[in-house]
Amino acid sequence: MTEFRRELQALLEASPKPLREMDLIEKLKLHSSQKVILRKELSAMMKTGLVSEFGKGRYVIKRPKKTKKERQRVVLEGTIKLHFRGNGWFFPDATVEENQKHEAGSFPKIYIPGKKLGVSLNGDRVRIAIDRMGPPEWKRKSGKLRQEEEEELASGSVIEIVKRRSEEVVGVIARNKEKVFLRLESEFLPPRMELASVPEGAEFGQLAAAKITVWNDRERFPKGEITKVLGWENDPGVDIEAVIREYNLPVTFEPQVIQAAERVAVEISDQEKERREDWTDRYVITIDPATAKDHDDAIWVQKTEKGWDLAVHIADVSHYVKPGTALDLEAQERGNSTYLVDRVLPMIPEILSNGMCSLKPDEERLTKCAVMSFGQDGSVLKSRFVDAYIKSQAKLSYEQAQDVLEGDNSRGEIGEMVKEAWELASTLRKRRFKEGALDMEFSEYQLILSDSGQATGFEHEVYNESHQLIEEFMLITNEAVARLLKSRMKPAIYRTHEDPDPAKLLEFAEVARAWGYEPGDLSHRGNVQSLIDKSRGSVGEHAIKLGLLKSLKRACYSPTPEGHYGLSKGDYCHFTSPIRRYADLVVHRALQSFLDNAPANPDQTTSQRQNEVIAEHISSSERKSAEAESKTKQIKLYDFLERTRDTKQAPVFSAVVTEVKRMGVFVEILELGMKGLVRAEDLGTERWKYHQVAGRFVGANQEAIELGTAFKAVVTRTDRERRRLDFKRLSIA
Repeated sequence: MTEFRRELQALLEASPKPLREMDLIEKLKLHSSQKVILRKELSAMMKTGLVSEFGKGRYVIKRPKKTKKERQRVVLEGTIKLHFRGNGWFFPDATVEENQKHEAGSFPKIYIPGKKLGVSLNGDRVRIAIDRMGPPEWKRKSGKLRQEEEEELASGSVIEIVKRRSEEVVGVIARNKEKVFLRLESEFLPPRMELASVPEGAEFGQLAAAKITVWNDRERFPKGEITKVLGWENDPGVDIEAVIREYNLPVTFEPQVIQAAERVAVEISDQEKERREDWTDRYVITIDPATAKDHDDAIWVQKTEKGWDLAVHIADVSHYVKPGTALDLEAQERGNSTYLVDRVLPMIPEILSNGMCSLKPDEERLTKCAVMSFGQDGSVLKSRFVDAYIKSQAKLSYEQAQDVLEGDNSRGEIGEMVKEAWELASTLRKRRFKEGALDMEFSEYQLILSDSGQATGFEHEVYNESHQLIEEFMLITNEAVARLLKSRMKPAIYRTHEDPDPAKLLEFAEVARAWGYEPGDLSHRGNVQSLIDKSRGSVGEHAIKLGLLKSLKRACYSPTPEGHYGLSKGDYCHFTSPIRRYADLVVHRALQSFLDNAPANPDQTTSQRQNEVIAEHISSSERKSAEAESKTKQIKLYDFLERTRDTKQAPVFSAVVTEVKRMGVFVEILELGMKGLVRAEDLGTERWKYHQVAGRFVGANQEAIELGTAFKAVVTRTDRERRRLDFKRLSIA
């Protein structure tokens, strides 16, 4: 055995979890030129059975299987996510030291059967005991076991609730002949909670929040007590307050946090200006949604002989929110701002988020600035980072900026700069896609709400050149900052997006073939983008994009720069939105020492271990906010569809068939990006015959409805709790 292999084997044996290639290079202190040697050794060790590849690109020493008694001692801590079918998945917390000691602690997820969920609720932090490592025997014998499942599939039982995601549940106050109870309509809860009494003044049929007081058996109804009567379901704001309580979202700030914000939200001192670069005489502008109040970023562009100079100014939140203060701890706990359908729950108090930190026009504001020079082909020639202060010369909405790009010449030099900015942005955009970034924008819609908060309609969100301009500048800035921090080996938090699971890509390939495309080898990024391009403009475009999205892993935060698959970037972080994301604030602090005009006493920065804990937390808070945002949007949408269903205002949708069953056809509603069902009896007035082998319905006039068939449809039934819609076919599109 060579000395190199001996060191490699010792390193793998000592590790409690699988190691990536980059981990091995770092720990063995290898030069980049020695990657080939490392890969050859790993390949040889895998052939002899000494090492196995855990997932993609993670290596682990093969160890003898543990006895049942040994397995029962493995206890892990993490988060439980329930499935509407009645089972759940446990996601181990990578930051928990005990988890790191066990092989299962590095699994992406662990299956929890319905009977072993205990009384856990969706999103709870729990402890589980491992019951089985590897797949069940029946799956081994079935021949359906994928190779990557051999070591990753495990099963466990919930043994302790560490912390509820929310201390409250929401339901409708009801009664029968014997008891009063709270009717719970969540698919993850029993149908009701028993109540000893209801508060004075509460009425049956009203929504209320309650806490669980006794619940020891999932087969029995929990007992609880009402904490707040929210009101009637149709009362303004009640539906959204129910979601806020369900997800335990913070609505207000504690007095000490508000007071801390008021103390620091003061005018900029002359001393602070002296050490910063003065950009107040430049055409620095913001481009944001027309309704935006918190302006994170501003830009300046100038044409040069070699190409362009770009300055991206980002609100310097780190100047006001110092590590360890009440403001900082609150921002860290929230993790991010939450944008519900009718309101914003900010990460930091509004006196800062909409005040001193917001880059308002004609007001001096502090920024952290990335100044970059580009060649004619969009390549980065050089970059530098500084503390600066600006006075924004204009606050443009996306619509106003788009007007400029389409020929509005009324804005003088600022308009000329916007046009030059698009020249640079379009060059960067072409270069990004050429380098492998995926171009898969989805159609989005925006609900129109009345003053009382009721949805009165919806409109498509336009994503045009003005949006793309800002997106490209933010992406290139985030990449530049990540590259600097990585090169200086500064602990920070990165935005990562893992490569997709090969098995998921194979499933996606089958979806593509069903729509008539030959996808090729989707492990090659070029084939993925080629498939998206081929589907663009077709009835199957949305299905192809959605199929790809389902095959990809979710982007998250990590203390290590593991790259971003979707953007095709090896180095990427979040730097450009510190008003609404805590990750950006961590990155701002990490960057301070490397500024051209670094402060004399830079803020204390977080260690690699601290960043690991923070990254896990803010990834979780981001998911929670996304779920709550989506739910509030769907509540308003379903209410609108239900109210207008049988009226002249009922919207007509474009539907595309995605699956054919005997009961009817499943469709994708293009305007909403949602699925629905058209039952067989709602396909039309004539009789339809189901052909199972061909996968189609055929009418009396020989008209066929099959995968890809498009037609107009209206809503016939809504089920907001299960998020289901039924439609009736009107005519072929």
